[in-house]
Amino acid sequence: MKVHKNAKPFDLPLREDALVILQADHDHLRKLFAAFQRHIGRNDEDIAAKETIVREACDLLDIHTQLEEEIFYPALRKALGEDPLIDEAKIEHDTAGALMDALRKLSPDDPVFDAKFIVLSEIATLHMKKEEKEIFPLVRSAKLDMFALGRKISLRREVLVIGRRICETLDEMNHNIQPVDEASAADAAGLLPDILVPPPGFR
Repeated sequence: MKVHKNAKPFDLPLREDALVILQADHDHLRKLFAAFQRHIGRNDEDIAAKETIVREACDLLDIHTQLEEEIFYPALRKALGEDPLIDEAKIEHDTAGALMDALRKLSPDDPVFDAKFIVLSEIATLHMKKEEKEIFPLVRSAKLDMFALGRKISLRREVLVIGRRICETLDEMNHNIQPVDEASAADAAGLLPDILVPPPGFR
């Protein structure tokens, strides 16, 4: 299936095969990592572009890892039993998560911003390569129902994306609320029409 080059991963059509869904995330992340490399610079345009790329990559990585840990890895453990590859993958997720937490606290013009994201991209790239070369073949050989697993992943993704967008909207609304000082509140109260003031003796 041909995907428009500007399509966001969360806007792509739902796929039923679990590995197709996860592979699409991997492919999009690689494009984001490559795009970041093209914007390594100190001018305002590069800084703004890097901030957008990092935000999109971290959002996608967050949801991708949550889908794997909630649905994909448990299904694999159930089919194959305990496997060190899955344990290693979880540790790699945790390492990437710590880097993402650090990145979100940094300004894009911070001297270590680029370095942290490059390290994150290297860790994620190695992790994705290991999944594709070692874990994905295990899934195929396990004879799992990839369509049922894919439907679970697709539905859960929609819930996570909607929840994230709601949180972003609420954060933006809270950010745009201007605090009202006491003087302004008093001035506003003074503008109320007299008809709203109860008459003497009113109970």
